[in-house]
Amino acid sequence: MQFKNAYEIRNSILNYMTNNLSKIEGSYNFDIASAVAQEIETIYTDVGDLEKELFPWSCTKEPYLTYHLMCYGLTRLGETKAKGTVTIKGKTTALIREGTVIVSRLGVKYKTLINAVIDSSEEVDVSIEAVEGGINGNCAVGDITSFEIETVDIYSVTNKEAITGGAAIETVESAKERMKKKASLPSHSGNKNNYIEWLGEIGGVGNIAVYGPSDDAGVPAGEVHIYFADYNGQVPSSEQIQQVKDYINTTNKRPVGCNLVVKAFQALTTNLTFAEVIVKKGSITKEKWIEELKANVQLGYNTKDFILASTVPYAKVGSLALNIKGTVLYNDFKINETTSNIPIAYNQTPVIGDITVTSFKEVS
Repeated sequence: MQFKNAYEIRNSILNYMTNNLSKIEGSYNFDIASAVAQEIETIYTDVGDLEKELFPWSCTKEPYLTYHLMCYGLTRLGETKAKGTVTIKGKTTALIREGTVIVSRLGVKYKTLINAVIDSSEEVDVSIEAVEGGINGNCAVGDITSFEIETVDIYSVTNKEAITGGAAIETVESAKERMKKKASLPSHSGNKNNYIEWLGEIGGVGNIAVYGPSDDAGVPAGEVHIYFADYNGQVPSSEQIQQVKDYINTTNKRPVGCNLVVKAFQALTTNLTFAEVIVKKGSITKEKWIEELKANVQLGYNTKDFILASTVPYAKVGSLALNIKGTVLYNDFKINETTSNIPIAYNQTPVIGDITVTSFKEVS
């Protein structure tokens, strides 16, 4: 649709006027036409913003995204809560009630999911869940340190494993990708597309691969093997794996007679090294450059069209480095000590590892 600006609209209105009054700037006709043109330009702008929301592939915001998803029988995935296990130490026979609130170093709150009693070892492992959804609930080993309300019979709490699984509300791009898959990949009778569609209904699930006996993945007859990563392209937790198993089995989606095996992708860690990086003076620091590259590469790994022929594309990763604002050039770039594409096995997902820059220089 061709939109006009206020200047063009005003001149059109003046041309339509048939009275004998002056139309020069400052005249009554000119002022009236200018005021009307300003309002019409606003309407044009609103219509222009609305136009892209009318189509599912160009949609950018709510509530239009939800309306498009509804047409495909889909809903936008909400945020998920991080889950894991903590070890609580205390007096033998002390009771930790379901719903007990524990707190991380950063003040993030979690609640216990079961009643638990400390045994003769003076400790017990308890399942927990973040009180609020989102990525803030994810935390590293040892980050959980205290209770919201302390008691004399409970001595300490810590997490020996990372707390994972927290994910933000599904992004617009992820939702549109699911719509595309729904439209372009017919799913029926428990075929691969069915499994991809079903897992796409679970919050926190990212890349998915489905293999049957006919694939070169060592799958026995009568079984279907599903591999998946989390939203961030990382290896999912055991809790997430169980969540996927439960969802497929308890919602009666799995075909009768099919033995479903759900597995986490193994991490294919990619370490990037640069002998030299040159940037424009004052544009970016070395630390910020590495941080941006790490985020951009992992985002690329999570994007379907980035991975080519089951390989990490050396040239594409290099282009991400050049696209960082202020970057002039780099020298002797390697992925895992090679300048070739990195093969990805059927059960692997690429994750970004260390990024090493030996020399970081600024030029005017």
